[in-house]
Amino acid sequence: YPAERLAYMVQDADPAVALGSTATAAVLPASRATVVLIDDAETLAAQEQLDDGPLDVEVHPDHPAYVIYTSGSTGRPKGVVVPHRGAVSLCEGHSRSVFATADGARLRVALTTSVSFDASWNQLSALFVGHELHVADAQTWLDAGRLVEWLRS
Repeated sequence: YPAERLAYMVQDADPAVALGSTATAAVLPASRATVVLIDDAETLAAQEQLDDGPLDVEVHPDHPAYVIYTSGSTGRPKGVVVPHRGAVSLCEGHSRSVFATADGARLRVALTTSVSFDASWNQLSALFVGHELHVADAQTWLDAGRLVEWLRS
């Protein structure tokens, strides 16, 4: 996203934590958010602000899980707050249907869309129920032939 849109979303949502890449973090405005870099496993593991243990945070079902922004095609983008209750309900529903296997096998699920698209939660939820998530880059998921080869490999 353009730096102006990122700045607007960070200022509007005022998150405590923001997940992003090194490149994205470089253009974010100063805020209270702790930026967790998720470029790759090595970058993620090297961050000192991450603790190996469980987080000491009380979460209520109605607390916000994340904010996703509309495209802004009719004006300024609007943040839609998704509560933990909704995110957990989606994950539980998927674990009983989409990600259910007869033999309990661990599935390999492909993330083939941007995480800024709300539908990506359908794929991301695989992680929350013990499956693997394999992330395709944008050049792969936008090219059908390349995507087929990536899925085969």
